[in-house]
Amino acid sequence: MIMKNEVKEKGQGAGLGERIARFYSCNAAVAIAFCHSRDIACRGLTAESFWLAENGYLKLVDLTSAIQLREGEQSKSVLPISNYVAPEILARTGHDKRVDWFSLGCITYEMVVGKPPYRGEDDMETYHNILIGDTKYPWWLTCTSCKSALSGMLELNPEKRLGAREKDEVMRHSWFKTIAFESIESKLMHPPLLPSLRTAIDTINFEALPSVSVDDEEDWRDGVPDKEITKASAFFNEFDEKLPEQMDDQKIDILGEAKEAAAGRRKTISGAHSY
Repeated sequence: MIMKNEVKEKGQGAGLGERIARFYSCNAAVAIAFCHSRDIACRGLTAESFWLAENGYLKLVDLTSAIQLREGEQSKSVLPISNYVAPEILARTGHDKRVDWFSLGCITYEMVVGKPPYRGEDDMETYHNILIGDTKYPWWLTCTSCKSALSGMLELNPEKRLGAREKDEVMRHSWFKTIAFESIESKLMHPPLLPSLRTAIDTINFEALPSVSVDDEEDWRDGVPDKEITKASAFFNEFDEKLPEQMDDQKIDILGEAKEAAAGRRKTISGAHSY
């Protein structure tokens, strides 16, 4: 990702530093608020969901898991799990657009601190830390308003989460008071970083990824591989055993959901040939 390469070169300490992180967090907040104004829940947002454009502003490029959710509506669909996923998605209690503000909190935390807020020795420990809200701040992060904004977006209870009550609640937080969001929307504010580009379509900042083999692609076309279903079943069964007891009534048909997710991936692979 372009932004990651720029961070390595110009970042302050482990993270980007508050000033730069605040600018990009505002970028992301504007994009999320725009989607919410159209009743679109982005869901599944990660740092890789935002790319740094040639003008130094972020662009939201990944809406793979987006869904239309009107006011009061919820979804219980299973989503790809990451370090940025909201606790209500993990608990499968139903979620709405407010999960995006939690993901923004995780992304902003990583930009400030240099690491995601929830980590563990393995995935299970990471998800457990998300569910219990085990958020730790480094000793050097002394800015009260910054920690207040992060804690607000990382609130476990979606009803109390920053951004849950009013559409511009995140933008009006004291940590963002030095930025006029109108300037972000109109791109009048000078960005802190500009990517190094040789041409308008230069791909030098993109990392090379291994290509999908023909055998792997055919495997998904012919149906969901048994090894993938077995792996998904074992993982979620282990995860289910470690969930808090009060969430036992949220159990779902894991194999059925895994098949649906795999079928969606199969469609994505097939559709990629049209680009």
